[in-house]
Amino acid sequence: MKTLIAALAALAFGSVAEAQDDTPTGAAVPDWYLEHVDYMTRDGGRWVADNSEYRSDEETADAYVIVFRPEFGGTSMSARLFGVTGGEESVDFWHFNGFWDPVAHEAMLMQTGWGGGLGVGPTRQVDETTIRSEQVFSSPGGQVRTEAHIFIITGQDEHVTRTERRVGDGEWMPGRTYTWVRELVEG
Repeated sequence: MKTLIAALAALAFGSVAEAQDDTPTGAAVPDWYLEHVDYMTRDGGRWVADNSEYRSDEETADAYVIVFRPEFGGTSMSARLFGVTGGEESVDFWHFNGFWDPVAHEAMLMQTGWGGGLGVGPTRQVDETTIRSEQVFSSPGGQVRTEAHIFIITGQDEHVTRTERRVGDGEWMPGRTYTWVRELVEG
């Protein structure tokens, strides 16, 4: 009887060990994403975009500011977006987390905002100077929509973002374009 129990235990543990050998390995963070995190976060990670083209009575910000921070040794990043009006900073509009998903083998961007707003989706390298994030946005009681943010490096301390929104037939409709300039943080 002891021999039978030992044989069954060996068979069971052998199967577990074999199953563990077949377990997938998480994908390493690719160089392009590490370089993107470094670009966005270096020198204080503070970027400013003029909003004069879109300023109105409903949208009073003179400029928008996004401040990125590297996280976990530069393998991911967090950020906050707020407005500046008359030199005064607003409350944060959005908080961002950018990270590498080792199981899905892709970078992800998640942002949360007021009223339970949520945007989640993959971030992909298009070419050496272009990154594209496509996120599904939702909020409690709000319509679900898909938007893309196309990030184009135009210089060491400047990049352009274009937004697009997917409409009913799947076509992408252009939205706003902003030029972001790195504002060096002293200290």
